[in-house]
Amino acid sequence: MTLRILLVDDHEAVRSTLRELIEREPQITVVAEAADGVRAVELACKFTPDIVLMDTSLPSMNGIEATRQLVANKLDCRVIAISLHMDLHLVREAFNAGVSGYLLKDMAARELISAIRDVLAGRVALSTKILEMLNGQYHLALCSECAFGVITGRDHRLP
Repeated sequence: MTLRILLVDDHEAVRSTLRELIEREPQITVVAEAADGVRAVELACKFTPDIVLMDTSLPSMNGIEATRQLVANKLDCRVIAISLHMDLHLVREAFNAGVSGYLLKDMAARELISAIRDVLAGRVALSTKILEMLNGQYHLALCSECAFGVITGRDHRLP
């Protein structure tokens, strides 16, 4: 069975590079490409890809809103957000919209292919830098909670 990918990015050079990386893999093919969110939704409905690689910053409808549309249309595909932005708020918003992964555009080729396989297997895919950022935020929250416990005399142990 061939895995079907829809590429969505407003920069042709990015789409071309992603296509090259993806099509090096046997049994993975790019079925369509879109340069904006509106066209991405149209093409996803037409081609029913297994995975949509969706830029978060797109003209006419951003990638997060396009993801919401795909979820609302109950399409049987998974979305992996690709972005230049390492922003915790944007990562949360993307996952709340329904993405299964969030990758930064400076990812290595193996990271992209690994993310596609992870998402197909039902796992969440995150760029290493995003994972490090989330771990840092979690650590910061734990340290703040511990400091709060010391100040108030409460015991804040992890379960």
